[in-house]
Amino acid sequence: MSLHYDEFFRAATGFPPFDYRCRLACGEDARLDIPETLTRGRECRSLLINVPTGLGKTSAVVLAWLWNRVARPRESPNAQGTIGEPSAIEHRPLGIRQTAWPRRLVYCLPMRTLVEQTQTEVQKWLQNLLTKAAELGMAGQALEDLKWLAQHSPVILMGGEELSAARRDWDLYPENPAILIGTQDMLLSRALNRGYGMSRYRWPMHFGLLNNDCLWVMDETQLMGPGLSTACQLEAFRVSNESGYGSFGGADSVTWYMSATSNREHLNTREWRGVARPTGFEFGLSPEETAAITGPIHQRRFALKQLELERDSSFEGSATSKSLISSIVKRHEEMMESSASNPKLPARTLIICNTVDRAVAVHALIDTEKPNGCELLLLHSRFRPPERRKQMERLNSINLSTFPKGQIVIATQVIEAGVDLSSAILCSEIAPLASLVQRLGRLNRAGEFQNSSWKPLAFIVDVSIEAAPQRETKDEAKKREDRNAKRCLPYELPACESAWQVLRNLNGDASPANLEQIRDEIAASIQRCPYSLQRHELADFFDTDANLSLGFTDVSPFVRGLDDDTDLQVCWREPWSEDDRPPHFVPDYQRDELCPVPISKALKARDILSRGWLWRGKESGWLSVRDAGLAPGMTILLPLSAGGYDNAAGWTGNKDDNKHSSQYQPKSDPPDEELLSCLANGWRSIAVHTADVDRELRALLSHLFAATGDESERNALLNAVPWHDVGKNHPDWQKAVLDALEKAGIAGKDEHLPFAKFSLSDSPLLRNEGVSFRLSGQDLKREVNRLRRFFRPGIAHEVASALAFRQAEQKRLGPARDGDLASLLSEYVIMSHHGHVRKVLRDEIPRFPKDAKNNEAVRGVAEGDVIPHVIIDGKSLGCESLSIDCRRMGRRDVNSPESYTRSVLRLLERYGPFRLAFFEAVFRAADIRASIAASRDDNT
Repeated sequence: MSLHYDEFFRAATGFPPFDYRCRLACGEDARLDIPETLTRGRECRSLLINVPTGLGKTSAVVLAWLWNRVARPRESPNAQGTIGEPSAIEHRPLGIRQTAWPRRLVYCLPMRTLVEQTQTEVQKWLQNLLTKAAELGMAGQALEDLKWLAQHSPVILMGGEELSAARRDWDLYPENPAILIGTQDMLLSRALNRGYGMSRYRWPMHFGLLNNDCLWVMDETQLMGPGLSTACQLEAFRVSNESGYGSFGGADSVTWYMSATSNREHLNTREWRGVARPTGFEFGLSPEETAAITGPIHQRRFALKQLELERDSSFEGSATSKSLISSIVKRHEEMMESSASNPKLPARTLIICNTVDRAVAVHALIDTEKPNGCELLLLHSRFRPPERRKQMERLNSINLSTFPKGQIVIATQVIEAGVDLSSAILCSEIAPLASLVQRLGRLNRAGEFQNSSWKPLAFIVDVSIEAAPQRETKDEAKKREDRNAKRCLPYELPACESAWQVLRNLNGDASPANLEQIRDEIAASIQRCPYSLQRHELADFFDTDANLSLGFTDVSPFVRGLDDDTDLQVCWREPWSEDDRPPHFVPDYQRDELCPVPISKALKARDILSRGWLWRGKESGWLSVRDAGLAPGMTILLPLSAGGYDNAAGWTGNKDDNKHSSQYQPKSDPPDEELLSCLANGWRSIAVHTADVDRELRALLSHLFAATGDESERNALLNAVPWHDVGKNHPDWQKAVLDALEKAGIAGKDEHLPFAKFSLSDSPLLRNEGVSFRLSGQDLKREVNRLRRFFRPGIAHEVASALAFRQAEQKRLGPARDGDLASLLSEYVIMSHHGHVRKVLRDEIPRFPKDAKNNEAVRGVAEGDVIPHVIIDGKSLGCESLSIDCRRMGRRDVNSPESYTRSVLRLLERYGPFRLAFFEAVFRAADIRASIAASRDDNT
């Protein structure tokens, strides 16, 4: 018996789907009352999903992906874009899904609070499905994929370390399904090869995987600003046509844009101008759903929401603010009295301010006015996760036994989208229409007050816009306009003025059905980004080398939201010294200790942040913020004494606010065996490690390239494997290993020569004869760190490997080698498989140069160096005399081969940045997985 989508949806969520959810998963003709339409799938293509607020869009899209990607095998779509009856689900190796639906679901959100909420829901749905898998008849590959997802997803990308080891290394398993959820700055910065909050050497892996074989969901697009424009451009660049670069995967480039208030015109960015979207691109409620006169959709669409416009009221100025707050408190008490007979109704008043500063001020004033027994909450974006979670937990459940006078919530835009919250009273500052519609969605959200004596009330107040007097000078007019513009922030004054005019046309009725009459005005109110990502800018982002100022191209203009600000992250820890010396530890930032701070607020708190430190990587260590300056995406470490944070108010920028505690959770000292694991890399000769990588890569390619025509690329990656670590046989690299082993007192490992992997955990400095430890605890930790510093090869072995391969290929192919793309691809993945050298072969620019530059060497490899031959799979590989001439741009003469950079440019012309980075990511994943396996062998 075939599985039906309504059964699948109910098993995940506990309630039945609406018809629109069925259509999104099963095709346009799917309906709950026609069971045979619910066994099908749907073609995966880009959509603009416009569904009213409160109708569960998150579950609709996530479960549509799970249904088509996991629960069903592949069939070809019919003319209606649906996919027919499923056949029996056969067992296939993990990762192979015979379907055009992408492997990875990338769920992009504008705010951290939405990420946390979505994470909780997705985890619950996956666990529910796994628990009921047998009941649903899920077996074979479908069950294996579901188990993988339940254990390894969702992966959260929003700053800080992912503490779950099962989720942290998602990029090492590109053949398996994954759900990634993150904020737009974290996800889009990775999609632009500038991943915030991660090692730059891992940037290309995320760049390759997030631009290939993915379904991107851009949720709450009205809040994304330039981030939406960037997503549209990336979608266009991923398309496999004459104007796109193309991407890997059967589904090509797929993006779902989702909002209750969307503007299709905003999707017509530079690459989409004059391009007609296919029929069915816009997806929403069907005519039957909007015409229904009963049922849950009708109840939500016609939920009563009285609207009052109070332009003379505002939270600006002591007199008007006090009067408005008194009015709010009075109405709250009236609501509590009216709805006292029904404790199931949300006894909540919600106040939404446009700025954090105003919300904090209103919270402080209401705290002195609220009735006894009334719970008061403050919600905004500048809290650390633990304080934010506590507020959200209180928000989600009103405890009338503890707080008989209900709840008053003061919030910013963090509450206006995605948060499943309902209230009896809504007070909002004037904002653009699209924002107000989202805020109104938090009033009587599900129509709960349908039979209540209390009539849900929304009233809109001003931000004290000064009207023009009869007479004023030009200078006075300019100052007044500047004051008005400042009070409207983060919005523009004309958008707010327009909202007042349009709201009058609603005649006091703000129900979703009545808001449909101003749909065009709502769409027009969404701020459009005046610029979009261009092709040459994306090409620049492919290169991950530091520029001459030792920085990287700033992507913040492309990833931020509506606010001009983008965030940096601040965390506080117990002081590590009595003065301003740098920390003595390597950072392991945890998500719970990070507080987002807009760059504009950070710049006003230089006296606090100047005491902070920025980690620049193992080679450069810590850098004082005084020397580095401030930039979006930074993570700054502060001592608690620096201040700037209050548990109740969040980031304040006030150095006197230093009473908070650190949220860092020290990892308990690991067992001695675990402590030694960082030295336990396994014992592998170059030949044995190469065989390990070959095995891992073949397994990966059998999944990823199984049904594609990429035979040439498959062979190019496999041909790179024998050469990828040949450079480790460079005398300097092998000597560095032998020196480290000698210092560690390790001998008798000649059977692993020439070394590719070695383990200092076998050192007698750490162990007595047998297995007992000579040291333990902190003493062992210090000795482990000392041993790690023994190995200093001073050479990038991957560069030596690539140069040796290059010369062997030039000898094999002669002049034709410059145009042999398969050979060039092999060279590229060898050179780039540690993320240090990719587009340009040159030395890293030192921050503090000590020695004169050596023009006869690059990355430690000198002109004329010899790599002794090593037997790999029966072949002797090495090089008698390495040439580093290819690092120079251009040709030395007409008979000379092209430069390394020109070779990469040829590959970019052929494959584009996304597919080339994907091949790179797959090759690196195989290498890392082989290394992890070797380390596990050593530990066992």
